[in-house]
Amino acid sequence: MVVLTLPDDQNPTGARGVAFALNKRLVDTCNVTRFNLLPGRALAIQLNWTNGKQLTLLNVYAPNHMPENAVFWPAVRESLTRRRAPKVDIMLGDLNMVDCALDRLPPRKDPEDAATALGSLVTGLSLIDGWRRTHPGKRSFTYLQTSTGSQSRIDRIYVHRDLFEHAGDWDIAGAGIQTDHRMPTVAVANYNEPYIGKGRWALPHALLNDAIFLGLLRDEGMLLQTRMENRPARIWLAFKQKLRDIARKRAKERIPKLDRRIRGLRPHRDT
Repeated sequence: MVVLTLPDDQNPTGARGVAFALNKRLVDTCNVTRFNLLPGRALAIQLNWTNGKQLTLLNVYAPNHMPENAVFWPAVRESLTRRRAPKVDIMLGDLNMVDCALDRLPPRKDPEDAATALGSLVTGLSLIDGWRRTHPGKRSFTYLQTSTGSQSRIDRIYVHRDLFEHAGDWDIAGAGIQTDHRMPTVAVANYNEPYIGKGRWALPHALLNDAIFLGLLRDEGMLLQTRMENRPARIWLAFKQKLRDIARKRAKERIPKLDRRIRGLRPHRDT
C-alpha cells in the first residue's frame, strides 16, 4: 500500500487533510504524478491505467462553513488551471454540502452560492454525480449528525461523462473502520484491457470462522496424521482435494444464508 497525503500547512496533525491509498497489487505506484492544489483541501494525482491510458483523480475536502465552501470550488478550478493538471476523470471526497434537497434528512437545500459554485465546477469539468444518476429517486446518506439525528449525502463521487458508461456498482457502504461517515464506492472498468479469467480457486473468507467447516477440517487433519507414513505426497494431495470439496459444499450452504441476511439488513441501513 502506498499512501499519498496533503495535510494542512497550518495544522499538519489535525483532522483537515486529503489522501489517496493505492494498492501496489492493482496500481502502478511507481509512476504517479501528483498535483498539490490546496493544502489540506484538494489533491489530484495521475496514474497509469491499462493499454497506455492514464487516469486523473481529484480528492477534495471542502469547508463545512458555507461562505468558505462557496469560494472553495472556484479556487479548486483556478489551481487546476495554474498547475496545468490534466483532465479530471474522477472527483471524490467530502464536499460538506449537497445540491439536492433529496440528499438531506430532513430535506432542505443548501445555500445557493455554494450550490452554484459547485455546479459551475462540475459543469466545467464535465463531471456527473454517478450515484444520483444511477439512483435518481433513491435516498441514502453518508453522514449522520448524532446530536440532531439529521443525515446527508455529503460524500460523493463524480466521474467524467465519457467515463460514466464504464462505471458501475455504485453503492454506499460502511468504511470498515470506526468513523462517522459511510463510504461511496464505484467500479470503473477499462473495456479495452485483455480478458482476465476468474483465477484459481481460493477458500472463501466466510469459512474461516465457520464452526462446522473448522470441525470437519480438524477431523480430516487428525486422520491425515495417521496416514502419512506411506506415499506422503499422494496422501497430502488427496487431503487437499478432499478439503477443497468439503469447503465448496459448505460454502454452498453457508454463503447464501449470509447473502440473505445482508439483503435483509440493507433496508434498515438506508432508513
